[in-house]
Amino acid sequence: MFNIEELQDTYSWKIMVKIAQNGRMEKIPVMVKYNRLPHDEKEELFANINEMQEADILERIFAGWEKGQIKDGKDDLEDTTENREKLLNITEFRIAVLNGFTESLGGDVGKRVA
Repeated sequence: MFNIEELQDTYSWKIMVKIAQNGRMEKIPVMVKYNRLPHDEKEELFANINEMQEADILERIFAGWEKGQIKDGKDDLEDTTENREKLLNITEFRIAVLNGFTESLGGDVGKRVA
């Protein structure tokens, strides 16, 4: 049953970060968190997406990652503003976050649903 009271402000979604390593593309799954935007905000976001800076889009949609999903050497990388900036400066991670968000919406971005 769909229960509005159970919806949280964020939700988890598995993305695939594709990184070129050792002459091939390695696909690394990462559970990230996205902000659950109200429908009118999503519509405004996608209506203005071509005029927006990528950093502004990521700031609005990206809410971090699940604990234990990202390491820095041997240690888990803590979800902090500084570490988010560090990760989002990696092109492949950034692309995966953006693609994952549209996938999490069912791939129907920009389509009208009857």
